Amino acid sequence: MHSFQDAASPPRTWEITINVTQLKRVRGLLNLDLYKIASKVETLNESLSDPVQLVDVCYVLCKDAADSAKVSDEDFGRGLAGDAIIRARDAFMEELIDFFPDEKARNALRKLTAASRQVGSMVVDRLTTQAATMLDGLDLEKEADKITANLTASLKTSSTSVPPSSESTPVRSPYES
Repeated sequence: MHSFQDAASPPRTWEITINVTQLKRVRGLLNLDLYKIASKVETLNESLSDPVQLVDVCYVLCKDAADSAKVSDEDFGRGLAGDAIIRARDAFMEELIDFFPDEKARNALRKLTAASRQVGSMVVDRLTTQAATMLDGLDLEKEADKITANLTASLKTSSTSVPPSSESTPVRSPYES
C-alpha cells in the first residue's frame, strides 16, 4: 500500500491499494485495464501523463476511503493539483509495480519509472533554462511598442471597412407596400 497527500487545506492522506478486486473495479467503472496498460510502455506513459485519467483512477482506487470521508469524485479532484498530482502518480506507480506477480516485470518497471523520472526532470530543467534565457533577452518596452503598433494598425484597417450605419438608410417595414 502506498499513500500520498493531496493539496486540500488541510491536506488529506490517501492510500492506494492495487489488487485483483481493485483492478476489476477500475475496469468496471472506467473501462480501463490497468494490467494491460502497465504491460505497454507507450500506453502507461500516455495514461500517467493525462491528469484527468490519472485522478479518475486514483479516485476509484481510493473510493472506499473517499466514501467513508464523504469526499465526492469532484472534491477528490479539487484536491489534486500541482505537486499533489505528482505525489498521486508516484504512489499509484509504486503500487502498480508492487502488484505485478513477476519479479522481472517489477524490476523492469522500476527501471523504466526511474529512467522516465530522470528524463522528465532533465526536460523540465532544459525548458526552464531556455525560457529564462529568452525572457532575460527580451526588451519588454520594445515588445509592448510592437504590440501597440500592430493593434493600432489593425484597428485603423477594420474601422475603414465597417459598413455604413443603418441610420443612414431607412428601414422599411415588411408590412408597408
